Amino acid sequence: ENKTKAGSDLAADTSFEVSVESSDEAGNTVTTTGTSSHTVDVEAQAGTVSVDNITTDDVINASEADETITVTGTA
Repeated sequence: ENKTKAGSDLAADTSFEVSVESSDEAGNTVTTTGTSSHTVDVEAQAGTVSVDNITTDDVINASEADETITVTGTA
């Protein structure tokens, strides 16, 4: 039987113990236990933003200031 655990539970508790009991057709049983430890990275990495030149010379002069200036770039 598979068990599932919510990601928020795994982030809150970085170690858990598992116990499994199994049996055969003759009725013999065995219990096995194990512990699992893990880490969860919950910190977002900072992105990079690059803005292209605003104008050909990268300066907005008086005549360009009255126009709509398109700003482009990559993220």
